[in-house]
Order: sequence, then structure tokens, then C-alpha cells
Amino acid sequence: MRKEGRERKAAQEVVDRTVRFAPGEEADLKIVRKGGEFLSFGINYRTLLAGRWHNVIRYDTAHGCVHVHRFWKEGWFEEIEDTGEGDLKKAFDGCFEDVIANWSDYKKRMAAALGRRRNGD
Repeated sequence: MRKEGRERKAAQEVVDRTVRFAPGEEADLKIVRKGGEFLSFGINYRTLLAGRWHNVIRYDTAHGCVHVHRFWKEGWFEEIEDTGEGDLKKAFDGCFEDVIANWSDYKKRMAAALGRRRNGD
């Protein structure tokens, strides 16, 4: 017998997964969704350079908007416009596709930035 006035609410689901592109090249994915709807996400690509792991690029929704952290650049983060017209699933897909398509270039940029930092530039 069902009690009146009480709806069953869908529970939040958290997906944590690591995707490996190649040896020493990984992306950590975190998705929070409820009833199939994305509530938040994070995509963190990291690389192994000179025996140490380095964050290279991260897309996430932690600051109330979809934004990107490019760790080879100065500055904190950059908001991304028009990534899915308010649909976080579409935004996640676009951001993940960017990492998959460009990780090699992003790694080169990070390696160059680390070299400049070591040389005091």
C-alpha cells in the first residue's frame, strides 16, 4: 500500500573512473547524476613527465559553471561558453572529446611550461 504525499526520489549516482590513453597518460572522470541527469562533472587529464604525475588540463563544474583549468598557463580558470546549451551531459561529452582529440598537444604544452619554469622564465 502506497502512502499518499510521499514520492520516491531517485538517488544520486557518483561515477569515478580512470581512462588510460597510453602508458603514462590518464584522465580521471567524475560524474554526479540523478535519474540520468548530469548534476556535475570533472575531467582531469594528467601525464607522467620525468617520473612525476602532472595535471595538464581539467574541465569541471565546481565553480558553478563549466570551465577549464589549463595548467601550463598562468591564471586560475577560464569559463567556457556554449558547451551544451545548459545540458551538462552534452558539455561533458564535448569536453571529454576535446581531451581525447588533443591530449598529445596538451602534453607538449605542459612539458614546455615545465621546462620554462625550471629555467626561471
